[in-house]
Amino acid sequence: MAEKLPNVVICSRLIQRVNGERCMFENLLLQSYPSISVSWFEMKTNPETYAEDLKSAEIIVGDAKDFHQLLPFAPNLKWFQVSSAGVNLIMEKVNRSEGTPQYPFTVTRMGGTYHSAIAEYVIAQIISRERQFEKMREEQKIKCWDRKYRTYRILKELTIGIIGAGDIGVEVARCCKCFGMKTIGLCKQDRPKEQRSQYIDVYLSGSKLSQLLAESDYICSILPSSPDTDNFFQEDTFSHCTKKPVFINVGRGTCVREETIINAIRNGWLSGAIIDVTEPEPLPKESKLWTMPEVVITPHVSGFASDTVMFDTFVNNLQKFLRKQPLNYEIDFSKNY
Repeated sequence: MAEKLPNVVICSRLIQRVNGERCMFENLLLQSYPSISVSWFEMKTNPETYAEDLKSAEIIVGDAKDFHQLLPFAPNLKWFQVSSAGVNLIMEKVNRSEGTPQYPFTVTRMGGTYHSAIAEYVIAQIISRERQFEKMREEQKIKCWDRKYRTYRILKELTIGIIGAGDIGVEVARCCKCFGMKTIGLCKQDRPKEQRSQYIDVYLSGSKLSQLLAESDYICSILPSSPDTDNFFQEDTFSHCTKKPVFINVGRGTCVREETIINAIRNGWLSGAIIDVTEPEPLPKESKLWTMPEVVITPHVSGFASDTVMFDTFVNNLQKFLRKQPLNYEIDFSKNY
């Protein structure tokens, strides 16, 4: 007799139906497991409206911001799949008055899903800056033909320091290596050789941040939001930079204060910044960063994953779940990620 498949509820804003039709995520799941029970609803409505679906749910695919709101309605939950790679919106509301929470179910994040998109964003921004595409576009508007832009640095002359050398950091390094860049990866602790990536030329532990800053032409932060990374880049951290690098932040805005970036640019420690994540979000209109010519701001769009890519990550874990094996990208509430 075939094993009964779990009831799955999908309620993520990132997995949307169009005109009431099943989304690609649902279709792929039903193609792989025709007898699985799948429910979908929008979190624009009160979860209580879908109490019956949630009551029988053994697996929920939902957003980090809705995690705590959904739990009271899901007494039979065995696995919560967060739709994002980051989980700071869960951690911010965790009650730690009695220590680290112990949930009777597993929580996983969408790891290994956004790395390609973020790596493409980083390399695109580096090339755009080095080739000065934005400036040439402005001169096109006034019909100016100026060949001063013939002189530029090619990427194989440059070094990128990657702060947070996990799966996203390794993918950023891989893309950079395709262009011949030197890559330096910073990890919280020294990484054993067997766990190191071939795409990172030099691994440094957290205590050697100043070395990374001194050697880098670009500094890419992929740090998650956690107590350990809050204000990671302090007021004078960038004073260790010697090559006037560009700071790229595609991790979380909590790792660096706005004034720290502004002062680093004004002091000549940084030549510019490319900022996709801020604290708070959206970036307030009165922020000085908006009008600084050295700064490029994008509205937290570096990471994107289609239904197909998200499904691949989910179904790999679903197979493990059905075999009662440990899941990939499980959240450790003691570490806040």
